[in-house]
Amino acid sequence: MGINGFTNNNNKGSVMTIKWIDSMLIEWGDYMHDSNNLGYPSSSIEHRMKQGCFGGGSAQVGDGYVPGDIEKTEAGVLALPHELQATVNVVYTSSKTTREQYARRLGRRLGTRVSRDKLNKMLDQSHTRLAGFFDGVNLYQNR
Repeated sequence: MGINGFTNNNNKGSVMTIKWIDSMLIEWGDYMHDSNNLGYPSSSIEHRMKQGCFGGGSAQVGDGYVPGDIEKTEAGVLALPHELQATVNVVYTSSKTTREQYARRLGRRLGTRVSRDKLNKMLDQSHTRLAGFFDGVNLYQNR
């Protein structure tokens, strides 16, 4: 079983997750959802990167440490087109709920109606693009 009731098969109405991408996004989503409860600032990792609190910059008191895998996942999410970023954010950082609720939340965020099937397709696209992004990053780092 994948994230939040999404299954790992090709039956109509289900999403085909890429397990290692799903695992990275679950960890990222948990971090993003829970970070304020751990004393981190209520800003995105992208904002903290620009402020220089990690990745070679100097940390300010209270900025908190961001694990490297979370930072890499955030970079991948930020490389996605807006609709797919919104999809990943709604599904992985929201409270766990049904696919229909995720679709409604995404629809509100995008200002359009989103069906469960469209949500599934957008998750598929997100996983595929992120797999390509991370494979490209790994190839580049291994040169």
